[in-house]
Amino acid sequence: MKPITKAYLDPIAYATSQGIDPSYDLTKPTSTDRSEEQLQTLYTDAELNQRVKKVADQYNQSIQERGINTLHLAMGFLEWTASENSDSIITSPLILLRLELVKKPMGKNQDGKKKIHIRAESNETIHNVSLAAKLKKDFDYDLPEREEKEGAEAYFKRVEKSFPK
Repeated sequence: MKPITKAYLDPIAYATSQGIDPSYDLTKPTSTDRSEEQLQTLYTDAELNQRVKKVADQYNQSIQERGINTLHLAMGFLEWTASENSDSIITSPLILLRLELVKKPMGKNQDGKKKIHIRAESNETIHNVSLAAKLKKDFDYDLPEREEKEGAEAYFKRVEKSFPK
């Protein structure tokens, strides 16, 4: 993919021109232009580097100051409102996967800085207990927990079916 040279190019138009579907819904990749180690994003290189630096700084600060890893990949979003009269939609993840950032000693980005790699701390996903507690307290709804060997898509469908019509 060619780098973006204009500072304020519309990212959706650019992605579309490069054959990238800019929608939030993920589809199976149709191109072999990227390896599994590459991240597809609508940000320019400069914007992405700036955001990665900010996330890395916050990640390191949380680990050093509190000993807590707050970096997660959120999957399967539930859209809901605080009340029947509310127009404001709240979006909450159903599953979280704890991540870690690792600076690789070999390999540098275009700025000559060490590349930062994202990887899962483990293969275990975390049920969104805060969301489950909120839904129980405010709506008396029991959010199903993900079963041990249940795939993410099957879990999302089971959650969807569990809501009253």
